[in-house]
Amino acid sequence: HFSGSQFDDTAPVPVSDLEPGDLLFYGDGGSQHVAMYVGSGEMIEAPETGETVHITSIRLGDGFAGARRP
Repeated sequence: HFSGSQFDDTAPVPVSDLEPGDLLFYGDGGSQHVAMYVGSGEMIEAPETGETVHITSIRLGDGFAGARRP
């Protein structure tokens, strides 16, 4: 239930090797947000609790903590 724990329990993967199902983490140690890569440079996420899940372009800028593979 905590993205930081998911970050710790998954294997790092370079952004250049992303595959659908890989997780994208944001915040210090992945503690603030997690999304799932769906392919073609897009991810699926719920921006905040209670908001609609949607597909959007991946964000690799400020706050991106890394990609991980379950």
